Amino acid sequence: MKEEMSSMPDTKLEFNDIPLPEVPPLHQLNFSLELLNTAGHELNHILAAWQMGIIFESASVIKEGNSLGRTVFNGDINPETFQIIAAAGSVNPLFGSARGYAADNAQIALIDFMQGRRPGASRFFAVAKAEANINKVPLPVRMNAAKILAFLGEVSGENLGKILARAELEANLQKENKLHLLERVLVGRKISADQEKKETATGKYTVIDYYMDGSYGITRISNGVTIEKIIICSRCGGKNGQHHPDCKNNQSGLIFTREGQKDIKKDEDKPTV
Repeated sequence: MKEEMSSMPDTKLEFNDIPLPEVPPLHQLNFSLELLNTAGHELNHILAAWQMGIIFESASVIKEGNSLGRTVFNGDINPETFQIIAAAGSVNPLFGSARGYAADNAQIALIDFMQGRRPGASRFFAVAKAEANINKVPLPVRMNAAKILAFLGEVSGENLGKILARAELEANLQKENKLHLLERVLVGRKISADQEKKETATGKYTVIDYYMDGSYGITRISNGVTIEKIIICSRCGGKNGQHHPDCKNNQSGLIFTREGQKDIKKDEDKPTV
């Protein structure tokens, strides 16, 4: 995808020229700010990975419990590349402020620690690289792509090319005041947002869940079996219920140390906030 959008020729637009014709003209759709923010967030992960040659397996902005959205990547991802993909979550999602800065930082710091580096040492590079990757796609195209994801709810990686092509088409039509061409072609067409869920029962997958409190869940699946699942605290970076002693999310009585977790007894007489 070029950083400059191509001009839209003044010719008749045919139905077969429109990628994803099941999606109505985007300017006719209304979404909640929360849904658009989630779609922009997931799209940032997708685009940061795409520019490094990694195509996502599936992405969803359909709520599941307290998870607002999730992205699945096919196969194993090396730690440094994963840091860049994770850092994309802190880049402006276009529809409101980015959420989950603490969780992004925690993932990057955790990988640094596991790789023998100072926790957080790679954050500046990871965020800069993620933002550079995302910005290779023009802003109007990104905004439209996020709206397409919001409308469809769940998409597979094999449709990324169609999503970006449709997003670019509408951006060009809007720039040249030709959206009426799209409306004429799609008028009267049956619109359906129902998408068949793509099963990921075989192979290796990495799933990133984004939760309402800004924390992240990282799940690695092999042949349909979960081989690792990590929930990272959005405040202190603790894993799977372990927290820094001063973390406000610490309800379990567990703290993390370099030697591992240990139990602590809370002083019930101390005031809490």
